[in-house]
Amino acid sequence: MSAVTKTAIIRVSMAPYHAARLGSLSTNPRLALTAIQLSAHESFRAWTSSNADLGCVTETLVEGNYEGANRRLLRRRLVEVLNQLQPDAVVVAGDMEDGRMCAGN
Repeated sequence: MSAVTKTAIIRVSMAPYHAARLGSLSTNPRLALTAIQLSAHESFRAWTSSNADLGCVTETLVEGNYEGANRRLLRRRLVEVLNQLQPDAVVVAGDMEDGRMCAGN
């Protein structure tokens, strides 16, 4: 029997593009996938995502725009979620300072 890899994928916000890929990945029986989006909306992007749109277990850390979010709160929430999930692997998608800073904690 193959081991299941608990995997967390972190991104500022997830777009329909990401939802399609996450949905596909979530069908892999060897992955227990959780998407973590720092916020469901960025002010300079046209999309807003909901947890139901993403096709896998999803955590949204703060409500409202990412740009207006308190960075200390974001980092604290990300560390809390990662500690709760205890993933085997963490994927930080894109060039994301907040995700990179917290993923190693």
